[in-house]
Amino acid sequence: MQNHITKIKISKTIKIIIILFLCFLTSIVLFGIVIFDQEKSNRFKSINEKAGLHYNYFVKNKDDLFLQLNIPETGIYYITGECFDSKYYLAYKNEINNKNILLTGNANTQPNGFWGIKIVDYNITETWYSSNKLSIDDLITYSSKEQKKKMKLFESENDKNIIGYYKSR
Repeated sequence: MQNHITKIKISKTIKIIIILFLCFLTSIVLFGIVIFDQEKSNRFKSINEKAGLHYNYFVKNKDDLFLQLNIPETGIYYITGECFDSKYYLAYKNEINNKNILLTGNANTQPNGFWGIKIVDYNITETWYSSNKLSIDDLITYSSKEQKKKMKLFESENDKNIIGYYKSR
């Protein structure tokens, strides 16, 4: 009889240990998911802030920029280019200009980013930023949900495919 009671106590102890272990594993997984989601939010926020910084730069220098690029007063235009921080900007050949135009900085600078802007009736309305060269097809509205979806847990290389987006309010 004593042997049977001991087996029941051991069996209950093992069950309790297993339950506690499963709770511990579940809490670690949930904690990891929360941390990863926060990390994704920080990364997409950072790239969108870069797009916002370029927006501010272009708006601040709008008169010079539009003069250099021969932007008409009416119509919708998309311009893409490359940059190095805020020290060098080059606009690529586009529908208005048949050659690349150095906007500021040194022409021999190696770019560390690529930008795009949308101009509507002589106003800059949206900007994009990426680590990869942007095409006109990339210059679309991006939601934070779409941006976060592109981010992978252990593949930071995929983050280079994320396009930062900023729209004027």
